[in-house]
Amino acid sequence: MVEAPPGWKPIHTAPAETDLCICIQDAFGLYSLPFPCRKQNTRWVNAAREGVLLDLAPLGWKEWNKRHLGKTR
Repeated sequence: MVEAPPGWKPIHTAPAETDLCICIQDAFGLYSLPFPCRKQNTRWVNAAREGVLLDLAPLGWKEWNKRHLGKTR
């Protein structure tokens, strides 16, 4: 299991059906997504656009708050 970055809660503890700020890592680095996400069953969805599934593997989560936009640092 991949550890959550400092300041983020482990992704396996993310509550379902709750707007969350999630962080991911890709070729551009580590960052938080600029929109709220929700865990539905075993999938992640864009909470701002109903029905939009996300094909990603988040590393950590925080409660959604508009301040969580942009870089994780």
